[in-house]
Amino acid sequence: MKNMSKKEYPSWYPHRRGHNTVEFNKPDKWYEWSAILDVIFFAIFLLIITH
Repeated sequence: MKNMSKKEYPSWYPHRRGHNTVEFNKPDKWYEWSAILDVIFFAIFLLIITH
């Protein structure tokens, strides 16, 4: 998770947070958590669609 740049996210990554999110004033931990939450959200989204 730590060394992942925006480009390394899988193509299904739901909503990339703008263009310069990492370079903006957010600490790395916040970016990590937002990425994790987005993955969880996407998993729930898939579950809703498939059922």
